[in-house]
Amino acid sequence: MAHIFTDAENIAWQKTLPGKKISACVAYVRDGHILMVKANYKSRWTFPSGIVDENESPIAAAARESGEEIGFDPGVENLEFITVAYGTPRNGYPDHLKFIFRSRVNPEDAKIVLQESEIEEYAWIALDEVAEYAGSFGAYPQVAAMLMGKMQLASYIET
Repeated sequence: MAHIFTDAENIAWQKTLPGKKISACVAYVRDGHILMVKANYKSRWTFPSGIVDENESPIAAAARESGEEIGFDPGVENLEFITVAYGTPRNGYPDHLKFIFRSRVNPEDAKIVLQESEIEEYAWIALDEVAEYAGSFGAYPQVAAMLMGKMQLASYIET
């Protein structure tokens, strides 16, 4: 008969497994444009996003990071899941998962307050220009294509 693991044995085993970086972002879309931010430590533009903290759900992280970066927290009840993107390891960066949510509510420009320590500027970028602003990095161009209806919404994207 096989040994049935105790909770303590299962937890100990799970702690030996490799972990992945997990981040989450919010796509704010209006009139064919999407809100993008330029962090002062990156060469490219992104959607409001950040790392999922320990014991935090991806949707809660997306709302929190939006609140931190642009001063607008849409609330998890106003976010809908779009996709999760998997980034393969490359150029020294480890593999990672990015959960992408679309907001059902948009901030007015007057309500956007940038996080001074990290975010230099924001802009409403035409969906067909997202790849240019994102430097064709990660899943941003694919998400824009999905939002334009040029690509089917998916639950998995390899970047």
